[in-house]
Amino acid sequence: MTVFRVSNTGTLISSDRLEVVNKYLSGDISSEDFQGNGHGIALSNIKERLSYYYAGQTKIYLTVTDKQTIVTISIKQEV
Repeated sequence: MTVFRVSNTGTLISSDRLEVVNKYLSGDISSEDFQGNGHGIALSNIKERLSYYYAGQTKIYLTVTDKQTIVTISIKQEV
């Protein structure tokens, strides 16, 4: 498993928005139901490209601490 974590100390995402974004990234809601606010386009693009390239063996999710937003991308490697 390869894991990438990227953090940003800029404007934090709200807990409500975090829940919606993670539902979209996990596939619990469709792209048609995901209402981006202009920033969701990049996450959608990353999600689709990784899914295509790694045949669905990826997981992306966001977490928020009191000071930063963290994006975690996990890629399952075949042996």
